[in-house]
Amino acid sequence: MRSTVLTFSLLCLVSPAKAQAPENAPSDPYAPIQRHGIAHHEEMVGQIVPEVTFAGTDGNEVALSTYRGRPLLIDFWATWCAPCVAALPSLNRIYAEFKGKGMEFISFDQESEVGDDGDAAKAAKYLAEHHYDWKNFHDSDRKVATALQCDGIPLVVLIDANGKIVYFDFGRKEADLRKAIASLGPAFAPATHSDKGKADKSSDASDQN
Repeated sequence: MRSTVLTFSLLCLVSPAKAQAPENAPSDPYAPIQRHGIAHHEEMVGQIVPEVTFAGTDGNEVALSTYRGRPLLIDFWATWCAPCVAALPSLNRIYAEFKGKGMEFISFDQESEVGDDGDAAKAAKYLAEHHYDWKNFHDSDRKVATALQCDGIPLVVLIDANGKIVYFDFGRKEADLRKAIASLGPAFAPATHSDKGKADKSSDASDQN
């Protein structure tokens, strides 16, 4: 199983397209992930997310359909994946902004093979140290990743309240992800300048009282 994980990690970082790039081409560590990791983008967007169960933090089985009825953002990541770690601050901004608006946010780490609790603890420790407090699950056998056609990480999947996939990408472009979130409905639309001004004035008034 370890060889499978090592192969998976190499797929995240290396691709034939990268190897064939001209010597003077600009270096972009995300490029191979974009080419490989979102190979299923067109076929996944618009589909109903497949049913899959996974082990919860308490050891009990959890069904992905448990989240049906509210939007769900899923991040597939690992501590050994540099682009994954680089994307976490952006995802944390989105999490902080939308967690109070009815959107759920969970992640699945791809740390190790089945039964390696040390690596599971490593992912949990990393998130805690950086104050990322969304729910993270250890996808030890890549059951969830396989069900969602995740063949490269980082991968961000946004699912609407009806279970339809509306965003399937490697998470580098925060603006594109925010646009997809805004499409979920008025509650997820970005605040306008006038709304922000009203909020600031309201805050000022409260401070004065």
